[in-house]
Amino acid sequence: MATKLKTQISQECKPIRRGVFLDLRRGYFVALDGTHGPWRLREEAEQAYQRLCAAEAAKVAARNVRVAWAINANQQAAAERKNAARAAAKVAAGAKESKRIARAEGKHAIIRESYACARRGDFREWARLHLDSRSKHGKVYELPADADCQLMWLIYRHRPEGFEVDHIIPLGKGKHHQDNLQYLRASANSRKGASLKYRYADGDRIEWKTVLLAAGVPMWRITSKY
Repeated sequence: MATKLKTQISQECKPIRRGVFLDLRRGYFVALDGTHGPWRLREEAEQAYQRLCAAEAAKVAARNVRVAWAINANQQAAAERKNAARAAAKVAAGAKESKRIARAEGKHAIIRESYACARRGDFREWARLHLDSRSKHGKVYELPADADCQLMWLIYRHRPEGFEVDHIIPLGKGKHHQDNLQYLRASANSRKGASLKYRYADGDRIEWKTVLLAAGVPMWRITSKY
């Protein structure tokens, strides 16, 4: 049957495209798969198929455009969020720096006022202002009633070079009192922090009584009542 169909196609039909031939006498199309019919219908079917393919291609292109737009929109939104986060971080950093500067200026003003009190001889007010300059996070330290404020002023005034006045028991747990003070090397003081179990190395600390006696402060002035 297939051989007969091929023979008939080869004798009576004109090849149009691969596998499809045109019957010149009747205007019919004949295909190798055995299908046949009026050529006009075949042409209309192919045109309809081409229109369908074009519509599908248009849908695919539109979908690609939407996907690309969504990707761009997501990227743009992510970039805007990133820029907003950076701007917020800059604002927060600026506010933090402003607070730090304000605290530093306030601390320096308190220190200047405390030294003015010491020059006037009001050592208790100096000690109170000195405590205020050391307060952190709004915490206020109290000055003991039996604290010898003039003696503490002498301790701070005669501090040896390279050393800092340190509280043996930190202010959070101890008192701002002359018997709770010592001279501690600056590097050791930064390592000690608020620790109660710090192991001192040789030469890390000096008793303030020794320094004051060497500076010529009278013994009666050094004697503590605490």
